[in-house]
Amino acid sequence: MIAPVFILLLFALVTFISVRGFQSLDDRMYTVARDLAPDTAVATGVLTDIYRMRLRVFDFYSSGNEAVIAEFEDLNSEFAETIGKAQNVIEAPDRAVLVDEIEEMTGNYVDVFKNELVPLKRRVADITQNELDVSGPAATKAFQLSLNGVADRTPMSSLRVDIEELLTGAVMMRMKAQRFLATGNEDVRKDLEYAIQDLTEAVQGLDTDRGPQFIKTYLDTAVSELNSYKVSVQTLVEVMRELEQTKTDKLDVIGPQIADKARSLEESIHRSLEVAADKADAESDLALKFTLIAFGISLVLGLMVATLMSRMMGASVKRAKGEILSYLDDISQDNGDLSTRLTTGRADEIGDFIEAVNQFLGTLEDTISKIVSSARQLNTESEALSGITERTRANSEQQRDQITQVSAAMQEMVSTCEEIASNTNDTDESARKASSLADSAQETVSRAIKSVNELAEQIGAGSLRIQKLEAESGEIGSVLEVIHNIAEQTNLLALNAAIEAARAGEAGRGFAVVADEVRGLAKRVQESTVNIERIVSNLQSGAAGAVVDMSKAKQMAGEASEEAGQSGSALSEILAAVNVIAEMTTQVASATEQQRATAAEMTQNIEVSSNAIDDLAGDVNQVNRSSRSLSEMADDLNQLVRKFRSD
Repeated sequence: MIAPVFILLLFALVTFISVRGFQSLDDRMYTVARDLAPDTAVATGVLTDIYRMRLRVFDFYSSGNEAVIAEFEDLNSEFAETIGKAQNVIEAPDRAVLVDEIEEMTGNYVDVFKNELVPLKRRVADITQNELDVSGPAATKAFQLSLNGVADRTPMSSLRVDIEELLTGAVMMRMKAQRFLATGNEDVRKDLEYAIQDLTEAVQGLDTDRGPQFIKTYLDTAVSELNSYKVSVQTLVEVMRELEQTKTDKLDVIGPQIADKARSLEESIHRSLEVAADKADAESDLALKFTLIAFGISLVLGLMVATLMSRMMGASVKRAKGEILSYLDDISQDNGDLSTRLTTGRADEIGDFIEAVNQFLGTLEDTISKIVSSARQLNTESEALSGITERTRANSEQQRDQITQVSAAMQEMVSTCEEIASNTNDTDESARKASSLADSAQETVSRAIKSVNELAEQIGAGSLRIQKLEAESGEIGSVLEVIHNIAEQTNLLALNAAIEAARAGEAGRGFAVVADEVRGLAKRVQESTVNIERIVSNLQSGAAGAVVDMSKAKQMAGEASEEAGQSGSALSEILAAVNVIAEMTTQVASATEQQRATAAEMTQNIEVSSNAIDDLAGDVNQVNRSSRSLSEMADDLNQLVRKFRSD
């Protein structure tokens, strides 16, 4: 009775250990199939959504485009779905804690963006559009009106030069404000405040008594608008400082922390996947080897015990011995039928031994049946695991392709930013050339205005001289009238003298000759007077026409001077606009460079994610190979247990 009981206990122990080993392996495969493979896809999705949300935050901070907020909301909704899926799928305590921390920190990140950064950025836009873009142009317009008024009255006065400097200062002030809006640089802020202060003091110190009252009114308006502009700039500086602190102290701190935790989650899953694959390989090898060795040892020990007992029992157990040896020989020849039982009916110890052997065979039959079932289940689970790893590999390849596309798009974006920066530099160079040409044109127009004004003054002086000549020619006409009257009287006197000489006869002949000479002289005087009157009349007509022409010329010179002044003002505005364009192109180039750097950083992060997915694909392939090895081991185990037959 001792030997059968020993063999039975030995086989029971081997069976128990083998079943436990295969159950552990089955649990390990189930864990890999249920937890780790889906966890990897979810963790990668969380990390991708976080990077995309951070990119939208940077876009809104740089541009203030309201459409980016809607895109951020959509990404936040996608992230909420992804993190909810992660909470449902991920069961490991340490990774579940990471998921909860990511969700909490992302909620804080979204709150800071929506409740702090967005209102501050909108406040900056409101101050710019409704305050700076109103008071700044109003002050510039007041200076321009003052300049036009001074140019109309005293074109070359020192007051005009002072107002032109004020106009240029106002334009430069607005340009520095635009530059501060684009860069937020502290040095630019100081330059802007100094420019506002210097311009205000220059206006207040201007001697407006040199000009008319309406010039003073325009300058008072400019001072009022400058004060409003100064207050708006101070408010803008505070808001932008708070905006920068919000980004630097909160978003730029929380964002990288979230990304680090998401990468830690992904790396933890990868490590668990590798560990699970290694343990599965080790446990499957150990379980199979232990089962084979244990069965071999059990069979050897059973044979040794049975042989020993048969020799000790003698001839009375030869039949049982022969039957048992025959049965064991069948088993060794791969013809073992576990459903066969030894012949019973003896009431002695041999009968008890045969009964124990039959019970052992029943237990062995059950054990082999369970091993067969476990081997089949192991084969099924291995095939299922192979399918899961294949799907995971396909998903990983799909994600890698998508990340490759995103990386290509980011590379294209970097190239576009570089091209924009190059074009912006060309535009800036053209704007500076246009500014130089506008300066030259303004100097030319100033010289033309001076020449036209001098011409107008000379025309005015000539007109006065011609008017004086016309008046003097009128006086000549009066003198000629007197001469004409004297000539007529002289002619009458000469005629009377000739009549008296004729009456005197011979004595008056000499006097008659003199009278004839006097009368002829008077006639010539009258004729000369008529000619002089005709010449003077022509001179007066020409002088009158010259006066009209000179008046028209003076008026045209005045109009030309006014138009030249307006051209000078227009060129001043063009010069200011060109300078603004140059500054804006510089700002665009700076913003483009920042965007290119951010895109390059995102490209690097995407490459890191792509490498992680490549590592995941390698791990999945390793798991797939392990599952195939398990399937082959299950086939080997099935092949071994096929040596035994049971009903």
